[in-house]
Amino acid sequence: MADAHPQARERATAVAAHGATIGGVYAVGPAVGGALTGWFGWQSVFYVNVPLGVVALLGTHLWLRESRDPRVRRADS
Repeated sequence: MADAHPQARERATAVAAHGATIGGVYAVGPAVGGALTGWFGWQSVFYVNVPLGVVALLGTHLWLRESRDPRVRRADS
């Protein structure tokens, strides 16, 4: 998060959005999962999760840049 958002205000906004998203998922996820399994069976959750996972991986590849520590130390040194 610090590498993607070096400015403190920008980073605070990103952390707040991340926290709000997680809170929303905890609130809405069980209800949506329960509705899907009640209406279509337990297998229906995969019809939602697989496309969301593909979108998340694609978005990660497109919008996040690689970050590496230039002063990395070996684990055994």
